[in-house]
Amino acid sequence: MGIRSKAPFRIDFAGGGTDVAPYCDEFKGAVLNATINYYAYVTITESKEKGIHVNSLDYNEYQSFYTKDDLDNSGPLGLVKATLREIQTFSGIDILNGKKGITIFIHSDAPPGSGLGSSSTVCVTLLGALLAYYKIPLTNYEIGSLSFDIERVKLGIKGGSQDQFAATFGGFNFMEFYKGQTIVNPLRISNDIINELQYNLIMVFVGKSRMSDGILDEQIKLYKSQREKMLPYYHESVKLANEIKNALLREDMRGFADLMNQAYENKSHFCDKIVSDRIAEVYKLARENGALGGRIMGAGGGGFMLFYVDHEKKRDLIKKLKDINADMLNFSFDSQGLQTWRIQ
Repeated sequence: MGIRSKAPFRIDFAGGGTDVAPYCDEFKGAVLNATINYYAYVTITESKEKGIHVNSLDYNEYQSFYTKDDLDNSGPLGLVKATLREIQTFSGIDILNGKKGITIFIHSDAPPGSGLGSSSTVCVTLLGALLAYYKIPLTNYEIGSLSFDIERVKLGIKGGSQDQFAATFGGFNFMEFYKGQTIVNPLRISNDIINELQYNLIMVFVGKSRMSDGILDEQIKLYKSQREKMLPYYHESVKLANEIKNALLREDMRGFADLMNQAYENKSHFCDKIVSDRIAEVYKLARENGALGGRIMGAGGGGFMLFYVDHEKKRDLIKKLKDINADMLNFSFDSQGLQTWRIQ
């Protein structure tokens, strides 16, 4: 017997970065995002050997932990160890010294640094599996908040809170952030518009995976040192998130695409590392060959971009993008969020 869990990765349409302190501690940030059919998976089963035994395919790591001292923040499994430590502290259950040990198997459909919220999604998925295995009841808000605390506070990994709450709740959401609080507003997007988005959107891998810490460090540094100059761009990002949400609800797809371009241009001012030469090349080619709108996923610098494309030019654009070694990621939307179930 055991537990298996999965949680979806997300794409964001606008507002990314306004969920990151210090902006959202002073003003209300807002992000529009949706989850897709790429997932992090965790399986927990009993082990004949005492301790906790973790096998992560994402990092090609296998490690065993027997004492609290083993659960430090070091190495590629730092996030996993911090999550295990938090569960032990939070629940009061000595998970390291049970009558039987446990084996944890982790793998993801998207690599770390993809710009799809991969590390946060893994944390949510692991939390979900552990909570189910030890029969600890928490709400979605509590899971999202606990995941944020582990990743951003305990480990000090830079970033906001949209990723944790997107993975937990799933679906199309308009999220608001203010003074440590996250409010998730589920959107009732019509099936026609969801199908239209899936038909016309393409996701493009623009280069090797990048970790967002350096970009976010620079972004936060600029915000603090040039606050008055940077504030209008952050305020505009929140405004665009609201306008893109309204365009989807009104079923105004041309307006949606135009606003994506405005969000791309606005986000480029957050930090000069966001739009790399490669991103600029892919964006220019896409816009010249049928993309009505486009934007960067995640913190920027690499990873994925999203384009809304004229359906008559979609095939030709994909060919031109492949000619410059930009690969496509086929996807559809997911509405379920975090799921856990028992396995034999």
